[in-house]
Amino acid sequence: MFESARIYVGISLSDGISVSLQEAMVCGAFPIQTDTSCASEWIVNEKSGFIVSPNDHDRLVEAIQIALENDDLVDSAAEINYEVARKRLDKTKVTSVSNNFYNSSADSVADNKR
Repeated sequence: MFESARIYVGISLSDGISVSLQEAMVCGAFPIQTDTSCASEWIVNEKSGFIVSPNDHDRLVEAIQIALENDDLVDSAAEINYEVARKRLDKTKVTSVSNNFYNSSADSVADNKR
């Protein structure tokens, strides 16, 4: 569905990086995400998406209106976000980071048992 969507809106009071945000980025939907997540590590506010407060209704409405009307912004963001996601979600990198995390966690547990 994100491939045919113009925008993605993710509004929550608390969240980590949203998988739906990542999916939207890969598929070209313009992201509008609350500042309660770590989305600012993935998108540049007002360039490749909008970061909004979950309590700022007026800013949310404004962000949606801009995303619906500004073709250049949406098109540019789609290219930027695809590259960010391609680099950050690369299977080799994710596997390496995951393996390092689990190996260091297992080593820590083993050290504490000694």
